Amino acid sequence: MNMDLDTLLRDSDPGHVAKTPSSESPEFERIWDQVNRADTQTTGAPWRTHRILFPTVALALLAAGLLVAVELWPGPGFQAAPSAAATLRTLAQLAGTQPSAIPTGTQWLEQKVQLSLDTSILMVGRTATPDASATVNATIDEWANTNTTTCTVSNLSAAQFASPVNQSAWVAAGLLVHPTTPQYNCTNFDQPQNSIVGNGSGAFDISSLPTDPGLLAKQLERGTTKISGLNNLSFDGPGKEAGFARAAVLLVGPTVGGSSAFWSGLLGAMATMNGVTSLGHVTTHAGATGLGFSAPSGLGQITLVLSPSSGKLLEARNIDDQVLEGSEGPVQAFADMTDTHGFAFESGSEKSIVRWLDPIASPTVVNSIPKSIQNQLGPYSNGTGYIRAETNPGVTQNQLFSLMANLRQLPGSPFASFSGAGNKATKSFQVVIHGDSAQENRVEAVMKASGLFAHISQRP
Repeated sequence: MNMDLDTLLRDSDPGHVAKTPSSESPEFERIWDQVNRADTQTTGAPWRTHRILFPTVALALLAAGLLVAVELWPGPGFQAAPSAAATLRTLAQLAGTQPSAIPTGTQWLEQKVQLSLDTSILMVGRTATPDASATVNATIDEWANTNTTTCTVSNLSAAQFASPVNQSAWVAAGLLVHPTTPQYNCTNFDQPQNSIVGNGSGAFDISSLPTDPGLLAKQLERGTTKISGLNNLSFDGPGKEAGFARAAVLLVGPTVGGSSAFWSGLLGAMATMNGVTSLGHVTTHAGATGLGFSAPSGLGQITLVLSPSSGKLLEARNIDDQVLEGSEGPVQAFADMTDTHGFAFESGSEKSIVRWLDPIASPTVVNSIPKSIQNQLGPYSNGTGYIRAETNPGVTQNQLFSLMANLRQLPGSPFASFSGAGNKATKSFQVVIHGDSAQENRVEAVMKASGLFAHISQRP
């Protein structure tokens, strides 16, 4: 070989990043020792040939390596976080290997969460109350079964206020600072409609949703699932933003009918959605560390923190939950029943945002619920009839609250509830009757006369 070492190094390192180490230097001896160790495992040219050729080859590789290192060296603001899509696809694979708790028959799916809510009273009767807002912390134990019954026990903290003005407006709206707690509640719908954790909510039955990530993403973004309560969540913004928000709602639960394949498909669907960014490692309010993801919604940024080992939810932030609003929401625990001009008697509207929510443990299947909860099943267990209806577009919550108050005065102890939020989306309305067929027909006649509904049907 006629080319000398300096020429080889110069050709391999035009920028002269690396310098040839002296044959007496420790670096030369270190590299040389590595080659000698490798030589003892190989056969071929004599020792002296390796002695001559090694510096040329090794230093050429060293120079190339240094050039690559300079090229990839992190600059200011560099964050070594993988893309959100790649990370979600990896978590989707992990989720597919995790067992999924699925109740059958008379079993229940139990889950416990701790959360913090920002709650604002928007109106009392027809009077606007713009300053009546507070933060409320809660621990909720929830049970859901495949027979469309969901029960909750909610332990609520005292209301916390950002300013004395907020506290004064809160009290003036007919609300207490210290709630009546714990709160017990059970609901039963013809089909589970509602979400997140709420008092007054039913579980989402997700058994009809596809497990294919692409198909699931389209249904979530377009609001074309077979779950009307999920489709009617009131999110502002493009479809892909609503898709991520709906995915977040499903991760929070409660749900029934899930499977490992579905949870894997859900994370895979989120990986295809625009606007999702990776936050790297994030610490939850409960102290767990997970992988954070964020995406825009009508409320700002929704943030999800997922377990790096299983893909399960560790925390959700900034979630809109219309189920925590209205006649069965936690605000009722703060209603001052002695104030005849307050929220308890005048009704009104409110808005609750989940600041953060942490599952306390993974959902588990149990064979029964506590007796204190069983007592709450009375209004449903002896129901003699059921009316289901879909509202006309634009029907407001206040209109439905007014109708519900009128229905409560009718014979047959009708118990009414509804799901869906906002003024544009249609809403599902349900009434459980505890009387005879004549009383059920009377309830249906009043509903028809209200002009609020596009469709009404009875089910025995």
